[in-house]
Amino acid sequence: MRKLSAKGLKWLKGIHLIAASSWIGGAVSLLSLYFLKAGVTDSSELYGINRSIHHVDMNIVVSRHKCKVV
Repeated sequence: MRKLSAKGLKWLKGIHLIAASSWIGGAVSLLSLYFLKAGVTDSSELYGINRSIHHVDMNIVVSRHKCKVV
């Protein structure tokens, strides 16, 4: 197996930092949207919040772990 050079390690760490920060940011967004649902009285607002939760979950939190560096 080939070893990464110093430049390659820096790239790998940078990509990992971006992926980890987006995953944590997505999780914080999901928590804030979850707690925002408590005061909702209108069904259209609740639908919008649930769609937002779904899109953040599927496009940021779930898709980030699918990226693999070979």
